[in-house]
Amino acid sequence: MPNVGRIGVRLQGDGGPHWPPGPLLLNHSTNGLAALAVADRSSGGWLTGRKGSRLILVMGSRHATFLLFLVLGARFAAAQELEVSPADALVDSPLVVRVKGLTPRQPFLVRSRLKDPDGRTWQAWAGYLAGTDGTLDLSAAEPAHGSFHARGAQGLFTSMDLPGEAHGRARLQSRTDPLEFEIVLEVERREVAARTAVRRFRPPGGRTEEIRDAGLVGRLFLPEGSGPFPGVVVLGGSEGGLSGSEEIAAVLSAHGFVALALAYFQMPGLPGSLREIPLEYFDRAIAALLRLSTVRRGGVALVGTSKGAEAALAAAAGSSSTLAVVTLAPSSVVWSCICDDPERGSWSRAGKTVAFVPQGSDPTFNYEYRLRNREAAEKAAIAVERIRGPVFLAAGERDGLWPSAAMARAIGERRRRYGCSPRDETHIYAEAGHFIGLPNLPAGATLVGGRLDAGGTPEANAAASAEMWPRLIAFLSSLHPALEPCRVPEF
Repeated sequence: MPNVGRIGVRLQGDGGPHWPPGPLLLNHSTNGLAALAVADRSSGGWLTGRKGSRLILVMGSRHATFLLFLVLGARFAAAQELEVSPADALVDSPLVVRVKGLTPRQPFLVRSRLKDPDGRTWQAWAGYLAGTDGTLDLSAAEPAHGSFHARGAQGLFTSMDLPGEAHGRARLQSRTDPLEFEIVLEVERREVAARTAVRRFRPPGGRTEEIRDAGLVGRLFLPEGSGPFPGVVVLGGSEGGLSGSEEIAAVLSAHGFVALALAYFQMPGLPGSLREIPLEYFDRAIAALLRLSTVRRGGVALVGTSKGAEAALAAAAGSSSTLAVVTLAPSSVVWSCICDDPERGSWSRAGKTVAFVPQGSDPTFNYEYRLRNREAAEKAAIAVERIRGPVFLAAGERDGLWPSAAMARAIGERRRRYGCSPRDETHIYAEAGHFIGLPNLPAGATLVGGRLDAGGTPEANAAASAEMWPRLIAFLSSLHPALEPCRVPEF
């Protein structure tokens, strides 16, 4: 019998002359789990064999009765295997999970757990059936049931949520510290194997610098090496501070960009609310980045999410040093401020308020409703045709905060009228909402502040992010100062 290993179970009996002649083959199955063993007097009364299930066997002979009691409580730990790769990688790296050593078509669960910086435990799970050879690669399998339904192991990260009252109401505040995911294989309600997968926002050799110069407030993420590298300014949304910008900037640095996560309100030294922020502030950030010896000359790209996308487009329309703009959940118009005086604007240029769509009488901040004010919307339209480089647009059709998909199309159409579209990219995701961004992270709730629904579903947002992110990296990587800029109209 091939590959027979000692199990360490003794015969209960004298093991003497009453032992039946020759080897004894025991073949037993309980609940579909095979037990195969060989007992032989030559082994000193020890039972050796393949690990299987609990077996109680009574053997009778003319001389005596032998009781074989086979207890294999630890059989799973040695027989079942859980492989997780890569064990340590960037957050945008794919996750591969393989399970081995099961019996054909055996059911099992894979669970994942993550403790966030606030000490809360996020979790996800999925149930599968092993293949006919007792193995399964989750990359090629859809769960039979669980917290996600899509093919692949990435749902063990993206579908994570908090238990209890916070379930479906929280979003992971990851910052840029490494995340340690515990992945557990469970068979017959027992944890039989566990592995850890570390996901980093930046490589261990990457560097960061705090920026507090010329009124600028931000955090600089530098790649490994001396450069020069392409430069990127990253802008978060209405959360303020560095929320939503430093995570993206950190990952971009791992892809070879000098990335400046730039705060523009709600940090010391900056305005307390998003009201009439001078667009010259972003101009100064671009100039400061270009002065660094590690940054390639010729211009930088702007990357913005939500309100930060609005800022990036508005700033780039007045900048000659912008190579390109990347926008996630963008706006085609400038909106009123996010402050205690909604009749004020969000941005200013040369000391004058940039035209904006006012809040009006709608108390729900329904942006789609406000666009019905056609005259105001036309005056507040961002002059995207004046952006010299290409524009990348990504939006969810089911955005519940503002109609980012419709506004992304409007941006593309406006630029096409001026011949600015050859290298532009527009990616619209039918089932996604407002939250499209870094891939392979817990998608979290679609709620903002626990009450406003940003649209889509966590699973659809995760799928859109996974599809969009490699396109974003490829777009930024293709930029070069020698590329012919968009023809900018004269006014």
